[in-house]
Amino acid sequence: MIKTIITGHGNFATGLKSALELLSGEHKEIMAIDFTETMSEKDLAVELENVSKGNVAILYFTDFAGGTPFKEAAKISVLNKKIKVVSGCNLNALLESIFKEYDSVKAYAQDLVKITKDTAKLADFSEPISTKNFAEDGI
Repeated sequence: MIKTIITGHGNFATGLKSALELLSGEHKEIMAIDFTETMSEKDLAVELENVSKGNVAILYFTDFAGGTPFKEAAKISVLNKKIKVVSGCNLNALLESIFKEYDSVKAYAQDLVKITKDTAKLADFSEPISTKNFAEDGI
């Protein structure tokens, strides 16, 4: 099992986890750690380090590269080959990947990036479209 730790600025992590659970139910292997305005970089580092203890594969899912959550997760990953960090991935990628089995945390990280690239779309309505096949409710 690979533990997934979502982290990001504000309530990114808890918001993403909430959306994921609304769509697919609870996932015990997924945690959320928000980096709120009341926290210092050290506070976040301590929280991330606490959940990284043990001999388990971990994927840090961060909001964007270069931000504090990404940098703190990256510092931890440098010391442990069982930890990978991805940034900028989307809910669609997380939702699709949680139902797959991966041989390694690296394969999981690579798949998240690939799915994000494949599913990011521009709604282009320059051509007329028919709305008769649209579902009445969303997901």
